[in-house]
Amino acid sequence: MGTADKDQVVAAEVIVSAWRDDEYRRALLADPAGVLRAAGVTIAGASDHTVTHSLYVLDPDGNEIELFVDVLPAEAWRDDPHLVMQPTRPLAL
Repeated sequence: MGTADKDQVVAAEVIVSAWRDDEYRRALLADPAGVLRAAGVTIAGASDHTVTHSLYVLDPDGNEIELFVDVLPAEAWRDDPHLVMQPTRPLAL
């Protein structure tokens, strides 16, 4: 099994574990990059979209999965729609 295949299987295992185990899910939500790395998942990308922060991993079929969290309240988007049009920047992990 190649590295990409292994990463895809491990990423899928992390996601399944998060659905089945409340403690694991809390840890994943608290430190997604740390939990993914500890599980051996290669993070394919990380982006700061101003209104959200995103991590990208691959599923077992090679599809990219975006894991994201809102970092601004919804009111900010409604009050200033230009926030969603800001350029994407690298997300510092």
